[in-house]
Amino acid sequence: MSSAETKMLNDFIAETFGKAKEAKRMSGFHPFKDMAESARAQHEVDKANFEAVKAESKVRREEVKLKQKERKALEEQKRRERLDEAHERTAAAKQRLAEIEKVKSAE
Repeated sequence: MSSAETKMLNDFIAETFGKAKEAKRMSGFHPFKDMAESARAQHEVDKANFEAVKAESKVRREEVKLKQKERKALEEQKRRERLDEAHERTAAAKQRLAEIEKVKSAE
């Protein structure tokens, strides 16, 4: 290859790469900017997911508290029923005892 051809080839390469560089620069290709935008978007997604998990956890906690209150109320109701039943049995037993005492004293 002659020096003129080499010079023409070098000029062509420089011009082609120069245009490619210019086109790349003008296209708005900024890898770090793109990475930062992607990171910001992912951060928003993560933040939203965190808030959702936090809210769901709070709901579960409140449901458990409510269930505990309901369970305690049910247990209290059962206790009162058993207590009332025991009082009735005691009253019935005392009445029978009083009747037995009347029979004994009548003899």
